[in-house]
Amino acid sequence: MSPEDNNPRWPVWYDYYQNAVLLVPEGSVELYSRHREWGLFKNIVAISTTGIAPQVATNTKKGQLYRLDGTPALGTKPGLYIQNGKKVVIE
Repeated sequence: MSPEDNNPRWPVWYDYYQNAVLLVPEGSVELYSRHREWGLFKNIVAISTTGIAPQVATNTKKGQLYRLDGTPALGTKPGLYIQNGKKVVIE
């Protein structure tokens, strides 16, 4: 049985399956590659699922308030900030 039997639009999508990279959670590449539709992808790559990348501040000023995205807080409104590497709540 060929992929054309399972997917009538195979000719339209063929290049996508051959050239795209499918990113899947670590430890699940084999499961995806055996799946009827996901298995059509030629390139299946495992990635970390934490979604958390460490950020290291190198040029922060002591006592300066920073927003959660790492930019300096120019004015303070109630909310969550970072000061001296610790979370600070301003009410």
